[in-house]
Amino acid sequence: MTTISELAGQLKKRYSTVRRQSINSLLSTLGKDNNLRKLMTDDAFAKKITSLLSLMKVYQDPSSQSEALDIILASPVYSRLDEEESKTNNDDYTDRLVKQLLKWFKEEFFTWVNKPDCPKCGNTDQNTIQQVTPWRPYKKEHFEGNAGVIERYRCEVCNHTIEFPRYNNPSTLLKTRSGRCGEWDNCFILLLKSLGLKVRYLWNMEDHVWCEYYSTNLDRWVHLDCCENSFDNPLLYNRGWAKKMSYIFAISDYYIRDVTDKYIDKDLERTIPRDKMSEDNLAKLLALLDLSMLSKIQDPDLLLEVSSDLIHDYRTMKGTSAKLSSSRTQEIMIPRQSGSVQWTSQRGENGH
Repeated sequence: MTTISELAGQLKKRYSTVRRQSINSLLSTLGKDNNLRKLMTDDAFAKKITSLLSLMKVYQDPSSQSEALDIILASPVYSRLDEEESKTNNDDYTDRLVKQLLKWFKEEFFTWVNKPDCPKCGNTDQNTIQQVTPWRPYKKEHFEGNAGVIERYRCEVCNHTIEFPRYNNPSTLLKTRSGRCGEWDNCFILLLKSLGLKVRYLWNMEDHVWCEYYSTNLDRWVHLDCCENSFDNPLLYNRGWAKKMSYIFAISDYYIRDVTDKYIDKDLERTIPRDKMSEDNLAKLLALLDLSMLSKIQDPDLLLEVSSDLIHDYRTMKGTSAKLSSSRTQEIMIPRQSGSVQWTSQRGENGH
């Protein structure tokens, strides 16, 4: 006699098979689109979007996650969470944990670097530290830390040349604990992943990155910016910073989404024309990339979970989060806090 659990397993396997067949069928149809295939091979923007798919792979290393978790456990994050819990039980535990992690990361763990201080004479005057020609990585630690470039500066006090490697390896960043938004986001995502949370990387074409995590309590993806200690405030950039934006993509472990509408207030004239490709071609490209990634998932349970998440994400994209953000007052939409005044002004992120 078939048990309930065996029957459930059979149904799940059958449902997974049907979904895999649907994925492969759609993938085959899109793969026959000659215009789309030409776009992927010839168009620079299409190539850039495709390259974003690999961003989340670096956070999957078990040893790096273990190292990150050890750092969290040694921090005051959990003790502060326990103290807070004794005072209130109104918020979800995981949401409060993420808020505590944001605050600790911003105020105690990571350091923002406009220009590095001089290690030779101790000069900290940013006006007497001038940037010179950058170098390509050349030291062993540069390659191990996956440094994209080695920024170089000249100290006008002692004439010493200061190097600032822009590391991309999140495990390396657990040790260096300094940088700008790219380094901050990289390291923070690793910490979130070490806690077993669903996280995705947010890429903005206008040179900013942040992340989101899936709150089971709120049943949606929640905006997080560790540079600003910002939780669930997606219109911070467009409203508070007065940042003009065009394309914003969310990259998860298994799919990519265009989430621009979530982060742009259409009542403000702070958009940049989306003219890199037609919206129809962009939709087809993202669908092809999603289907390609889904088709590679071998585990039937994981395939059901990820495909269900993707469907749920599409359905809720224009729901609660956008409405909540739109209702917020201008008082909490402050200009950018991270970075020098000169730097944020040059980038159009100072609220004006």
